[in-house]
Amino acid sequence: MKILITGVTGLLGEKIARRFSQHGSYDVRGIARRQRSELTNVHYTYGDLTDETLYGKLPSQIDICIHCAASMPASEDFQGQRELVQTNILGTLELVKFLSKNYAHTRFIHASTIYVYKPNTGKEITENSEMMPNTFYGLSKLYSEMVVIQSGLKNVILRFSSFYDNEGRGRMHQPLLYDWIERAKRNQDLTIFGTGDEKRNYIHIEDSVNAIEKVLHNNIKGEYIIASDEMLTTYEIANTIISQLNSKSRIIIDSNKNFYGPFRGISVKKAREDFGFKSSIGLKHAVGEIASYLK
Repeated sequence: MKILITGVTGLLGEKIARRFSQHGSYDVRGIARRQRSELTNVHYTYGDLTDETLYGKLPSQIDICIHCAASMPASEDFQGQRELVQTNILGTLELVKFLSKNYAHTRFIHASTIYVYKPNTGKEITENSEMMPNTFYGLSKLYSEMVVIQSGLKNVILRFSSFYDNEGRGRMHQPLLYDWIERAKRNQDLTIFGTGDEKRNYIHIEDSVNAIEKVLHNNIKGEYIIASDEMLTTYEIANTIISQLNSKSRIIIDSNKNFYGPFRGISVKKAREDFGFKSSIGLKHAVGEIASYLK
């Protein structure tokens, strides 16, 4: 069975490729814009999803496509918006157009984000919550979802919360978490902007891959939220880090600055009931592993 993974050298794509390349029944193919270290038993194609010549290099059969390629710029200025449109919207459009025309039977798994939902409602978000993103990143992912839904492909859309990993590759997306761990190792104070009651949901990258594997092993269609069972306040996150590292760091609350905590709660009930997803790695367990990598 041939699996095509876009964004195969990214945080999520690389973990998926690593997992499935260890299964003898899968022929794993990957697309990436630029070359990184390559995994054994994964066939790589390099290029941009908006480049039509890229698709001529793909195999004659694609049974499953896992679309992880995405841009998440550091800022939402004009340059950042250009990257979002180019990768998240136009890249998805060209990929879906190619698959619909040549591989209409393909199962399509689209990695999206919880940030397609309207923030700051004070309610727990579910798959049926109002979708009204307040960032260009969220808007670009919502548009890409619509492209996938309209394609006619057998699709599943997975809306992930914030990824993190043990090796620190998630740092570019979640700098605060890794910075706090690094500071706690040095017994430096951890400063919380806001009140400390703002909540965040971090999902370990391995739990994210587990969700995708469960989707593939079941005849799943539709949209699902994939998040951790831990919905922690920023104070709880900081306190967990200090406790796990036996740090002497103090927690400082700076209420003069705001912290972006858009959701009070996130429900994964639908994913749990439909294909048995449940996060297994909590932040308490991961902090020590992360600290060992942050030399």
